[in-house]
Amino acid sequence: MAVIRDGEHVDLGTPMLRKVLGLLLCQDGRPIAADVMIDAIWDGQPPPTARKTLQVYVMRLRRALGDPGLITHTPAGYAIAIPPDSLDARTFVREARAGSAARSVGDLRAARSRFGTALEL
Repeated sequence: MAVIRDGEHVDLGTPMLRKVLGLLLCQDGRPIAADVMIDAIWDGQPPPTARKTLQVYVMRLRRALGDPGLITHTPAGYAIAIPPDSLDARTFVREARAGSAARSVGDLRAARSRFGTALEL
């Protein structure tokens, strides 16, 4: 996983921060409960300090991403809100669907272009 901000790679530090970010991104903007995150981060064997450590990880991610408002916390859990075109996975799905739609109507040139764009990500 790579994070790019203003054309520069962002160093996320530890693998745990990448894991937390990955969990948030996989939710596509929906909140994920802290208990679910803790279970996933520590593979079902969290340390006694897991909740506090998760809070520290989120604080570090907010700092690394350069926008503290990207990651929010509500009673339902943590969520990340990023613009639709900021996540390659979303762009890939959109382009692949557009390629399939073009292919289904016989527009092979458009299909090739859209599939190519998806695969270049």
